[in-house]
Amino acid sequence: MKKIRTVLGDIAPEELGFTSMHEHTIAKQMQSGLVMMKNLPTLMKAGEAYQNGEDVKAETQRRIELGINDFPKMTFEGSQGASKLFKKNPARKLNDIEYFTNELLAFKNAGGNALLDCSPFARVSSDQYQELSKKSGIHLLTCSGFYVKAGIPKKYRKGGILTMRHMVEYELEHGDGKSSARPGFLKCAFGTLENGMLAESEKNALITCASVAEERGMAIEIHLAFPLRQQHVLEAADILINSVGISSEKVVFCHLDSISLGAGNPVAKINEYGYDATLALKLVDKGFNVSFDAWGNAMGDRSMTDYLDDTRYVFLKEMISQGYAEHIVLGHDLLSKAAGVQNGGCGYTRFPNYLREHLPADGLNVELLDVMAVKNPARILAF
Repeated sequence: MKKIRTVLGDIAPEELGFTSMHEHTIAKQMQSGLVMMKNLPTLMKAGEAYQNGEDVKAETQRRIELGINDFPKMTFEGSQGASKLFKKNPARKLNDIEYFTNELLAFKNAGGNALLDCSPFARVSSDQYQELSKKSGIHLLTCSGFYVKAGIPKKYRKGGILTMRHMVEYELEHGDGKSSARPGFLKCAFGTLENGMLAESEKNALITCASVAEERGMAIEIHLAFPLRQQHVLEAADILINSVGISSEKVVFCHLDSISLGAGNPVAKINEYGYDATLALKLVDKGFNVSFDAWGNAMGDRSMTDYLDDTRYVFLKEMISQGYAEHIVLGHDLLSKAAGVQNGGCGYTRFPNYLREHLPADGLNVELLDVMAVKNPARILAF
C-alpha cells in the first residue's frame, strides 16, 4: 500500500488533503539568504549575467516593437525592502516556531492541510519541523537533495555522484538523527551555467536525486532559475527520461510560472499577455508536472504582486484550457518571514484565496483547484 512520508510519520495518500507543493518555513534564513545573494546578480541584472546575451537584446527589441514591454520591474531596493519585518510589527518578538505556526494556521484557515518545505540546503533540526507540524496541525514534508552550485557543499561538488548518493540515501533512511522525521521527497536545482552549459555539479545532483527517486518510487522537485534558457531545461528533461529512466509523473519542474513571465525573464518570448507558455507545454507533453509556485511572492510593492499573479493566472487558464490541469501543482515559494500575513503579505494563503475567487468568476469549475492542490500532490508524493 502506498504512503506519503511527513515529518510526523507516514500517512495514506487520501489523508494529505489540500497541499502547497513548494514552500519554505523555518529554514535557516541567514544561510538561505547567503545562497540567494550569491545568485542575486543573475536575477536582478539578468541582461548582464547572461553569457553571450544576444538573445536578451533581441527579445528586448521584439517587445519594444510589439509594445509589450510595459510592465512592473523587479528592483534591488524593492527586494531589500520586502525582506524585513516592519519595525513596529509585534511579530518581531516571536521565535521562528511561533511565527511560522501562525502562518500555517492562516494557511489552514484558507483550507490548507499539507505543505512541502523545499529547503535541502538550509534546514534546521528535524525536531523543530515536528514541533511546527504538531502545533499547526499541518502535514509537513521535508526533502533531501541539493540546491544550485553555490549552495552545494564543496565535498559533494568534488566527490561527485557517489558522494552525493551516499548522503541522500543516508538521509532518506535515517533523517538527521535529531528525531524520527525522515524526508518525504527529493529536491535538486539548476541555476548555474558553465561556458553556456549546465553546471556539472548540478547535473550530478540531478542524476543522483532522480536515480534514488526512481528506485524508491519517490517524487523529485527540480528548481529552475536564471540564467537557464529553454534548451537547458529540455536537456535536463532528456537526462531524466533517457539516462535515469524515471517516471515523468513523479517529477515536478518548479517555477515554470516565474521563468515564463516577461517581468522576470528577459529571454522569454512573451505574448501580448506577458508570458510564454512554450516550455511548460513541452514539459507536460513529455508527461512531467509543472509548478505555478510564486503566488503572492513578488519582490516589491503590492502592484507588482497583483500584476504577476494576474499574469500567471491567465497563463494557468491557458494550460487548463488545453487539458493539462492534472499536470499542475501550486505554491508560493515563501522565502522570507517578511512575506507572511503577519507582516501584511500573503504568506501561504494567496493561491487558495485567489483561485477560489477567480476560477468561478471566469466560468471555470472551482473543483479544478482540488485537482491541482489535492489530487495531483497525493499522486505525485505517494510511494
